[in-house]
Amino acid sequence: MNVILEFNGLPATGKSTIAKELLNSLNDCGIKCCSSYRRHSRYIKLEKLCSIGCWKVYLTSLCFTLSLKPRCEEQYGPKKFVQYYKTYKDFLSNNDNTILIKDQGFFQNIISAIHLRTMGNTRCLLKLIRSFSSIGMFFIRIDCDADIDTVYSRLTCRTNGESRFDKITDGSAKQKMTYQKEHFSIVRSLFSQVYSKDSVIQIDTSNTVDYNVNVIKEHLLKLSIINH
Repeated sequence: MNVILEFNGLPATGKSTIAKELLNSLNDCGIKCCSSYRRHSRYIKLEKLCSIGCWKVYLTSLCFTLSLKPRCEEQYGPKKFVQYYKTYKDFLSNNDNTILIKDQGFFQNIISAIHLRTMGNTRCLLKLIRSFSSIGMFFIRIDCDADIDTVYSRLTCRTNGESRFDKITDGSAKQKMTYQKEHFSIVRSLFSQVYSKDSVIQIDTSNTVDYNVNVIKEHLLKLSIINH
């Protein structure tokens, strides 16, 4: 069985760090897993969308992005979600008992797009999530949470990488993070309408990386995704 583990959370909650350590830990245990799958590394051109599934994803995500600010179109346009759809579908079809670990995946991109504007068209968003479910995707969503002060402290200590919270005042940054946290709850609630509660792992990234890696592994063990 192929499984997709997707991390989501605010910037600097530790998504990439925990994902990397989880990948190393699973590999050390002899479990097949990867952190990228690039069979569809280029944006899918409209005229090359051949399957009904892709058209449904394209049109649904088009409605979704049109409900956001125009500046979302380039970064979070329908082609991007079609790319995820085709990449994940291809991964599921061409691998055997492999775990794909994504620290910036489908759901994280939806949340980032919503953050640019409070989005009321949840019907299209739910359809988009159902489109991904329809291809038999076994998703495990890993929610990375920490209090705002901890996240902001980590963010200001970053030595590389850029964030939308850079170069703004402390109060504004924390307020934006609070808004984005609310947007996470929108996507997470829609996800729960499609996937079971066993498809969610909640971790507090105020804990150590090793502790959270073990929490994730215990959950995967309980679901028989990995063995002792």
